[in-house]
Amino acid sequence: MSKYENWTDIIDLICSCKMVLSESLHGLIVAESYSIPSVWVEIILIICRGNGILNLMIFIALFVKKE
Repeated sequence: MSKYENWTDIIDLICSCKMVLSESLHGLIVAESYSIPSVWVEIILIICRGNGILNLMIFIALFVKKE
């Protein structure tokens, strides 16, 4: 929150969105409170070693609520 002067700045930012993707429950609760469509995401970083090279793979799991 250090780059925001007031916590309401974050609420205003969320309210300006058409949809919210969030890893935190807080973001989902705020979005739901203002009737903004929201999806819970989990970002998983996996580092693989092959042929002497490190590869970074990013998986994004989406958990969509049923309407």
